[in-house]
Amino acid sequence: MGPDPLPELMHNGLEQLREMIERDRNHPCIFSWGLCNEIGGQNPRGFEFPKRMYEEAKRIDPHRLCSFASNSLQQNPGKDVSQIMDFIEWNEYYQTWYGGTKEDLRRNLDAIHRAFPDKPIVISEYGYCACTPDRPEDDSKRVDVLVGHDRVFRDADYVAGLIFFDYNDYRTHVGDKGVRACKQRVHGVVDVYGSRKPSYEVLWRESSPVASLQVVGGPAEFSIVVKTEYLGKSKPQFIF
Repeated sequence: MGPDPLPELMHNGLEQLREMIERDRNHPCIFSWGLCNEIGGQNPRGFEFPKRMYEEAKRIDPHRLCSFASNSLQQNPGKDVSQIMDFIEWNEYYQTWYGGTKEDLRRNLDAIHRAFPDKPIVISEYGYCACTPDRPEDDSKRVDVLVGHDRVFRDADYVAGLIFFDYNDYRTHVGDKGVRACKQRVHGVVDVYGSRKPSYEVLWRESSPVASLQVVGGPAEFSIVVKTEYLGKSKPQFIF
């Protein structure tokens, strides 16, 4: 089998990309196009598909950033198709699907940075999925993964953003819990009905952009000092 993606898949991907850009290119909230997700970015076909998607996105909208969410940066990150993207997106699941420890995460993160020293890294997914018999629902483990991995990311000034996966347990035909229409993945800080788990409060605190707000003075004249969270480290940002 050659390195080219299946023609029908390549055609479908490019069609959807063009439709998405045509529909959303003037939306003020969009800073980047996400080209694909977890496609095996170190095999020939997995390399060629996002490469063509990247080239087409730049042809249509040359000034907007592009990237894709990679789950193939665990070995030889420099060989990953991430190398052609404008910034790195990494779906990171140490202590769950990837096994390993927080220190393994730290070493892998450093290796990715060494491979791409001039590119910021966005953690496009991380979290704890209770989706196999050896990994039963344990929300305290979800909290440990969330807080522990955040500490690793906060030590790296090249990490530009974090996306915790995910907010809610969800129903899916590839679910690991339940049967038939009730199949679900237990991945969230709330369950499928929206009931909060203890990890909800932890995610809220970890993600809160405001560390503190202080008002000094009286009604006639006062100032407001807002300290924001920068990857969890309080820094004064605004004085009004």
